[in-house]
Amino acid sequence: MLKSAAHLGPITAVRCYHQELFFGCGPTICRSDGSTYLRLHGGETIHQIDVYEELLAVSSSFSVHIANSEGILSSFSGSEFVLCLKWLDERSLIVVRSRGLVQLIEKDGDLWQCSRISQTDERGVIWSAAVHVSEFATVAMGTSFGEVLLCRPEFEIEAEAYAVRYSGHRGPIFGLEFAEHGRLLASCGDDRTVRVWKRSSNADLEGLVQLHSFWGHSARVWNVVFSDVENDNNSNEDQFLILSCAEDRSFHAWDKDGLIAVKRGHEGKNVRSIAVQGGEDGVKVITGGDDAALKSCPLPNRSIDRPFALPLAFPAEDRGGGNREAVRGVQLIGGERAVVSTDFGRIFTVCFSERIPKWKLRHASKTLRYSPNSLAVSRAMNLIAAGATSGETALFNLNSVESNMVDIADHLWTIGPAFRGLVMGIYFDNERNSVYLADPHGSLHHFKRITSEGKESHWSRCRVLTSKFGAIVTTVVCLEDSLFCGDRKGNVMSFRREFSEKENGQQSLTEPEPESALIEVKCHKDRAVDIVSAPDNQTIITGGADGSIAAVDVRNGDVLWRTKTHEGVNCLDRLFVVNEDIVASGFRSVNFYIWNLSARLELTSVECGGWRRPHDFLAVNDDPNEGGSFVYWKADDLFLYSFKFQEGVPKNLIPGRGFHGNRANACCFISSKRAVSFSEDTTGRVFSVDIDKMTICSRQTLVSHISGVHAVAFDQGKSLLFSGGGKNELLCWSVGTDGVISLKATTRIKGVKYNTKAAARVTSAIAMDAGFMVVGRSDSSVCTATLRESRIVQFVADGGRHHGAVKAIATVDGEYVVTGDTSGLVCVWHCPAFGELNFLYQFQAHALGTNGVDVLTIGKESILATCGDDQSIAFWKWTKEGMFLLQRVEEAHTAAVTDMKAVQESECFLSVGADRKLIVWSHSEAEEDHLRTFSAKRTVRTSVNDPACVAVRGDVVLVAGFGIEALKIS
Repeated sequence: MLKSAAHLGPITAVRCYHQELFFGCGPTICRSDGSTYLRLHGGETIHQIDVYEELLAVSSSFSVHIANSEGILSSFSGSEFVLCLKWLDERSLIVVRSRGLVQLIEKDGDLWQCSRISQTDERGVIWSAAVHVSEFATVAMGTSFGEVLLCRPEFEIEAEAYAVRYSGHRGPIFGLEFAEHGRLLASCGDDRTVRVWKRSSNADLEGLVQLHSFWGHSARVWNVVFSDVENDNNSNEDQFLILSCAEDRSFHAWDKDGLIAVKRGHEGKNVRSIAVQGGEDGVKVITGGDDAALKSCPLPNRSIDRPFALPLAFPAEDRGGGNREAVRGVQLIGGERAVVSTDFGRIFTVCFSERIPKWKLRHASKTLRYSPNSLAVSRAMNLIAAGATSGETALFNLNSVESNMVDIADHLWTIGPAFRGLVMGIYFDNERNSVYLADPHGSLHHFKRITSEGKESHWSRCRVLTSKFGAIVTTVVCLEDSLFCGDRKGNVMSFRREFSEKENGQQSLTEPEPESALIEVKCHKDRAVDIVSAPDNQTIITGGADGSIAAVDVRNGDVLWRTKTHEGVNCLDRLFVVNEDIVASGFRSVNFYIWNLSARLELTSVECGGWRRPHDFLAVNDDPNEGGSFVYWKADDLFLYSFKFQEGVPKNLIPGRGFHGNRANACCFISSKRAVSFSEDTTGRVFSVDIDKMTICSRQTLVSHISGVHAVAFDQGKSLLFSGGGKNELLCWSVGTDGVISLKATTRIKGVKYNTKAAARVTSAIAMDAGFMVVGRSDSSVCTATLRESRIVQFVADGGRHHGAVKAIATVDGEYVVTGDTSGLVCVWHCPAFGELNFLYQFQAHALGTNGVDVLTIGKESILATCGDDQSIAFWKWTKEGMFLLQRVEEAHTAAVTDMKAVQESECFLSVGADRKLIVWSHSEAEEDHLRTFSAKRTVRTSVNDPACVAVRGDVVLVAGFGIEALKIS
């Protein structure tokens, strides 16, 4: 447990020197025992502390103070913020300030004076700095653009120091630290990552290489330090232990294999300072936060088993009509085996321990077609149960499902249908040879296996359990002589577990009488997800999807207590009681976590952004403190994470392969089988698409943006890719013949209403035949840009035509441009060459925002299609003088239409909407007026949530949003 000492204000700086600890709290420097060592005048807040023997160097925002135990010896002020202090010896101190200023303060006799100054060529904002001194002094600086600058100060008046830039972070770098030997450099920043860099030599500024990029923090990372004890008995410089603290109220420990521990305990928003202290009690980590607390804990152990993650391609099939097979249930039947049911009635097994894991079809039944998420496993009864939409439940032999020697599993029985509608849940009672089926009407149907001499065993419905709430049952637990149930409205009920001999006989010809609950109580605001028995056997603990837990007395149904489980827990999934501790698994946002609720400790987490609902968690020996396996489905892949804990030290999991942690806003093809997507999470993903094998494989990650990306365009003639996002970013990438993409140039687009420092963003882009780009921005401006000699050159157009963000853009005949904005307005421009962007006319296309525009050439005609937030699609006949409305369709989509694309080869349009419909529009010519009309030829239901964009190459269509899907159109 962390030890705490409360102080008067936030702890802003912590420094350990040998076994002595100094920390800054407002204008006061304190020792480890809490006594005041020094106090600055004027209320200055301490930001940096460095110690050398009896001397202290302390910095506030713009001032540096040199002091000892008797008081302040000398002070130096400046106009630049102080970022770093480093003692060279007892007579020399290096000070690094913002905007690349490095000062050398030396002692001349009894006086301290700033003797020399070195200025780098960086005039931008520097957020952090670190200094390493060996034969030479090396300064590392972190910029607001995510660059690391390495320089060697030249302490001569008006002499600029040579600096080398290295890109890595996607945003400001808040913390830098050199390892003691100087070869390794750690950095952290606004992009929530911790990165490790290696220098070729201490004397060389060139050749800094990024070794690792670690993800794990859920907020900005403020500071990072090396633990020097890591290399005490190890000569390998690549071995390290790094500690980082962040805005998520935690500190993380990392080694070369990734994250090894997470520690929480601060109550304030930020943990800003961190240090490592050695002593007689061992090595400790000291953290200070905004909660005015100084906390310590032992240095985390790094000898922990490594987890593994293995994505598997799901063998989905397309049966026409836009219905593609999807997973509906996942059950782990061991740490390395899983059973999967699909909505086409197929049941698969997969073994993750095989070198090349393969799916194996165990059952295919028309009776189970379109089954819901109802799948259960009972090892005690050797059964697997799968529910169907018809109300039937199929029971299979578990041994035959697990066996690799059997092709098709033994289908033993079919129960029901005993009710109308879906089988919403299946729950086994192993001790009583029973199974409970939940129906859509809030009832629970009890079936018991009846065995008679000379007759085959069968299943008989004994009881129908009902409650006054009438909500669908979501969890069932058998405890002692009672049966406890939770429903979708957060209620908990209890029923008797036993039934009379008459009920235990042959199946009655009449329907069993409904049996009412003995106890009915409201426990949660959302569905009840799990119920466990407390150690006293007189209390049950219930968990809700709202993140709360409650204790209920089983004798009278009284709610003893109800509380929110843990900070940030917004959806519980499963509960355990381990050594009187309550342990829960659940979700925070879209990521999976395991918490020890009694100790208020996060045990582990899995970053699974974009996951689909089917998942399962299996704890080792029913004890999640020992580890376990977590399996979930995402984008037709099944992911398995396995983890173990040793000596009570938590281990966070390494994220597996995926695409984006947030919505993909833009995508395009760069070859027939390779595409690229950009996301709100600032990353780009290059991936290959094999429509025949139905696989999408990630090939490369692009990480140079510092904010969400909203637009992408590919110039096939020049093999250049342009991407634009927030903060006026426009990046140019070179696409190699092998499909590998590399960054060529970056710029900040200047708008009409906003300058480059404003929070505007690039919202659309398209490549013109003449070899340049047309770019739309959120400040309503449209401009052109091109690459010249590794530099992006731009031409700013008139921004007064549009009335909102320019979200849609298309080209006609290679020299005309059509743009649409968030007010529903569409503008037409003549753009024959770079720098020539002439406005022609505009018209109101939609009542709400225009999200997509594209042009289809049919013979000598050009047809423009637009789509918008008003759920409509409009088709226009294109002319240079004006647009003629051919047709408006308002009922095809039931939500906003987010994108529109023309398919020249098939002479059709594609539209995609927030209702997850992908519609193919074909044309025909009217007999009377010879005007073309369009109709929906085919409608496909995409599996991508909140689709944002569509890309087309040949007969392959990519749909991107919260997930990426490839479809084939005929």
